[in-house]
Amino acid sequence: QLELRRVLHTLSENEERYRLLFEGNPLPYWVYDRDTYRVLAVNDTAVARYGFTREEFLVMTAKDLRPPEDVAAFIAATSKPLGNYRDSGRWRHRRKDGTVFPVEVFSHELVFEGRPANLVLSVDISAQETALESLRQSEQRFRTLTESAPIGIFECDLTGRSIYQNPAWGAISGRPVGETLGDG
Repeated sequence: QLELRRVLHTLSENEERYRLLFEGNPLPYWVYDRDTYRVLAVNDTAVARYGFTREEFLVMTAKDLRPPEDVAAFIAATSKPLGNYRDSGRWRHRRKDGTVFPVEVFSHELVFEGRPANLVLSVDISAQETALESLRQSEQRFRTLTESAPIGIFECDLTGRSIYQNPAWGAISGRPVGETLGDG
C-alpha cells in the first residue's frame, strides 16, 4: 500500500508538471490524433491567439487550422513519421476570423490517451516575415540606386577589402565590375 501511495503521488506530481508546462505555456500548443487529425487538447494561449473557444478547438481537426489550399501539403508532410522532435517548418495557419498568418511549427510524436498523437507548438512569425520583406525591398532600392548612379560606388568590409562595386566604379577604375572584388 505504501508503494502504491508513492506511485500515485509521483503520478499526481507528473500530471501537475504537465499541466503547468502545457496549459501555462506562453506559446500556442495543441495535441492532435495522428490518424484522424482531431484536436485532443489545446492550451489557453492557442485559444487566445487563434480565436476559437476550447470547445470549438476540440471538435476541429488540425487540418481546419490551415487555409484549404495548404491541407494537401499538410497531409503529405504528416503522413511520414516525425520521430521524437522536429522543426516541421514554415506553414500558414488560419484564425477563427479567417486571417491567415505565417507560423514556424515544431512537432513531437507521443501517445496521448492511448492513441498515437502529435504535440504541436506554433510560433507566429508575422513580424519576422514583415521585417524580411522590408529588408528585401530596401536591398532592391539600394541595388537600383547604385546600379544606375553615374558616380562610382564601392563598399569595403572591416578589413578594407572590396565587397561591392557598381558599374560606374568599373568604368572609373578601368576594370570590369567584380574583377577587383576582394582587393584591398
